Amino acid sequence: MHTEQLDLRGEICPFTLINTKKRVSQLPLGAVLDVLIDNVDATETIPNWSRNAGHRVDGVEDLPEGGWRIRLQVDRVSS
Repeated sequence: MHTEQLDLRGEICPFTLINTKKRVSQLPLGAVLDVLIDNVDATETIPNWSRNAGHRVDGVEDLPEGGWRIRLQVDRVSS
């Protein structure tokens, strides 16, 4: 399984969502992307967009050092 990490800590919405969309569009089907964020708004916008775009959200996890990890699986080709 292809897994990547996208570290967006320090970025704010809408840039967290824009950069997540861009990276997902570059990944193959079945790839897993761990998005690291520290912006609370992104804990909702990224999972909501992902589900609406047809990707699986495997969860939003609190990180011990602060912030969150959102794990996505690319389940369809994004445009």
